[in-house]
Amino acid sequence: RPDFGCGLLDLLFSPTGPELASALQFTVLAALQRWLGDVIEPRKVDVAIEESLVRITVVYAIRRKDPSDRVAIFTREAQS
Repeated sequence: RPDFGCGLLDLLFSPTGPELASALQFTVLAALQRWLGDVIEPRKVDVAIEESLVRITVVYAIRRKDPSDRVAIFTREAQS
């Protein structure tokens, strides 16, 4: 599936700032809803950009199993 995912790695080399954080938040949430919407319920996506580090925090619940919130944190440092 060539369209799987959200193109996150392509966006990581864009200039940093609030625009990038908003774009990442939107694309990650949309991809979670598209590809995993029948398995998880995404509750919140936060994006923090600190110099060359991007941290994405996803709060979600697993449908049909456990309604309690779970948290996944993903980080990526831009390589020079």
